[in-house]
Amino acid sequence: MQIFQFKNWIAFLIGCVVSFGIAEVVLRIYAPVELRLRGQKINLKVNRASVYENTTNSKLPRHILHVKNEIGFRGENPPPDFSDRLTLVAVGGSTTESYYISEGKTWVDQLGFRLKGTFDKVWINNAGLDGHSTFGHLILLKDYIVPLRPKVVLFLVGVNDQENDKINMNDINLLKELDDPKLSLEENGVSAFLMDWVNTAAHYSDVVALALNLGRYREAMMQTFTGPMGHLRATDLSQTNPPISQAEQQELESGQHKFMTKYRTRLERLLRLSQKQGIEPILITQTVFGGGLREAKLELYNDVVRQVGRDHGVFIIDLAQSFSNQEVHYYDHIHYTEEGSSEVAKVLHQKLCPYLTQKYPNFVQAGKSCESASVDLETEMEATHDQILKAYDQAIAANPENPKPHYERGFVYFAYFLEMELAIADFTRSIEKPSPSPLAYYYRGMAQIRLNRYDQAIQDLTQFVNFEEDIADFYIKTAYTARAYAYIKTSRPHEAIEDYTQVLRISQNEPIIYQRRGHEYFKLDKYAEAAADFTQALKYDPETNRKKLLHARGMALFQMKEWVPAFNDFEQVLLLDPNHADSYRARGMILLFGGQTELGCADLKRGCYENICEGTDIIRAWNDYHCDQFQ
Repeated sequence: MQIFQFKNWIAFLIGCVVSFGIAEVVLRIYAPVELRLRGQKINLKVNRASVYENTTNSKLPRHILHVKNEIGFRGENPPPDFSDRLTLVAVGGSTTESYYISEGKTWVDQLGFRLKGTFDKVWINNAGLDGHSTFGHLILLKDYIVPLRPKVVLFLVGVNDQENDKINMNDINLLKELDDPKLSLEENGVSAFLMDWVNTAAHYSDVVALALNLGRYREAMMQTFTGPMGHLRATDLSQTNPPISQAEQQELESGQHKFMTKYRTRLERLLRLSQKQGIEPILITQTVFGGGLREAKLELYNDVVRQVGRDHGVFIIDLAQSFSNQEVHYYDHIHYTEEGSSEVAKVLHQKLCPYLTQKYPNFVQAGKSCESASVDLETEMEATHDQILKAYDQAIAANPENPKPHYERGFVYFAYFLEMELAIADFTRSIEKPSPSPLAYYYRGMAQIRLNRYDQAIQDLTQFVNFEEDIADFYIKTAYTARAYAYIKTSRPHEAIEDYTQVLRISQNEPIIYQRRGHEYFKLDKYAEAAADFTQALKYDPETNRKKLLHARGMALFQMKEWVPAFNDFEQVLLLDPNHADSYRARGMILLFGGQTELGCADLKRGCYENICEGTDIIRAWNDYHCDQFQ
C-alpha cells in the first residue's frame, strides 16, 4: 500500500513538472499578458505603439495613442549628442505616465513644448509607470535612469505610496547597494525570504512571472484608485466633500504615521541616488479632486515631500498648492484630462523655467526668457507624429509578416491623423498577412465610408460581421449601423432596415437606431412600423430628440389617417416650439378635414410663410377650403 501511494506521488510530481514545462514553452511562444515586472526587475517594452478606442469615459477622447520609444519611455529617442542637451526625465506613477492621454498631449509633452520656447536642445522623456510607487521608482532610477544620465529628474510621487510599506528582500538588496543604513531582516519576517526566492524565480520562469503579476494585479484592484476596468472607467466628480474635522485629522495623522515615516526614507534614498550620480532631482507634490478625506490623506504625503525637499535643499514645485483644481481637469479623482494635462504643464513651466534658467544658463536661447517664450505647437506635434510613425516602421521591419503593426499604424492614420487613404493601405497590408485582426476589415470599411466609397465599405463591413470570432458588441453594433448608412447611401433601404434590426437584437435600448429605422420604414410607406419605431425611440430617450420624434410619429399617423393621435403629436410639438411650421401645416390639414375651417386655415397660413407651400397639396387644400378669405 505504501509503495502504491509512493508511486502515485512520484507520478503526480512528474505530471506537475511536465505541465510546468509545457506552460513555460507556451508562454515563451505566446504571452497573453505583457509583464512590466519580472520578479523585482522592471521589464520595459520598447518601440511599442498602442492604440485604444475609448468607449468608457466621456471625458477622454474616443481614440487614444500611446507610444514607447527605444528605451521604453514616452517621448523622443535619446539623440546622439545627449550629453550636450538639457535633458529631463519625469518619474512617477499613472499621473505621470498619463496612459490614456495621447502622444503630444500629456503634461510631460506639453511641458517640453513650453521649455523649447526658452531653451536650446531640450530633450524630455516620460518614465512614469502606472501603479508604481517609490519602491519601483528606486529600481527604475538605478536600472534605467542612472545609466542614461539626464541632467534633471522630475519626481511626481506620493499617490501610490499611501499606506504602502511593503519591503521585500530585493528592495533591501537594492537599498544596500546604495550604501543605505542596514535594515533589519527581522522587520520583514520569513515572508521576505520567500518573496526573495519567488522574485528570483520570476527572472527565469514565465510561469512564475505571470502568476506573480496576476497576484499583484489582484492586489492592485483592492487599492483606492484602481479597479477591474483600470482608471479609464467613468467617475462621477460632481460631488465634492467638505474638509474633515480636527479630530478626524488627528486620527488620520496617527494612522498614517508609520507609512509616512517609511515613505520619507524612500524619498531620501531617491534624492541621494540621484545626487550621487550628478542628476538634479526636483520634487513635485500631487493633486487630487473632491476634497474631504481623500485630499487630507494625500496632503499628509505631500507634506513629507515638502519637508524632505527642504531638508535636502532640493527644488520643490508645490503643484498641489498652485493648481487650479477644477472638475474639467480630471477624468477621475487623480488622473488628468487633456485640459488638466495642459494646465499642469502651464503651472510646472511657470515654476520650473526660472529655476532651469539659473541652473543651466548656457542652454537659454539668445533674447529669450520664460515670460517671452512662444511655442509652435503645430511644429512640435509634427515631430511627435514622425516619432510615432518611426516606432511603427521599426516594428514592421522587425517582423514583416506580423499583421498587427500594419493594423495599428492604419488605426493611427484613421483615428489620429485622419489620413483615410494611408489608413486603407495599411489595413489592406494587415489583411494580406496571416491571421489578420477582424478589426482591420472594420476600420477599412469605416475609412471607405469617410471617402464616400459605400460599395467597398459594405464589402468590408460584411466581412467583419461574418467573422465567427468573439468580438465585442460595441464593434458589431457600430458595424451594422455603419453598413446601414452605406445601404441608405446606395438606395437599399430594405437592407438598411435589416441592419438596424440586427443592432436592436443585440441591444434594445438604442433610441437613435429606432429613429433611423423608423425613417426608412416611412420612406417605404410602412407607416405603422414607422410610428412604432418612433414610439420606441421616445420610450428609451424621451427628451433628446423629442420634438423631431413627435413630429415624425405624427406624420406617420397622419398618413394612416389616425387623426386624433396625429393631432395630439403636433400639439405637443407646438408646445415645445411655437414656430414649428411643419406641425402647423399638418395640424391645419387635420383641422380642415375635421370641419374646423377657420382654425385649419389659420394653421396653414402660419405654416406657409414666404411661399414655402407653393405648388404643393397644401395650396390645393387652401383653395378647396377657400382659405384665402383669411389672408
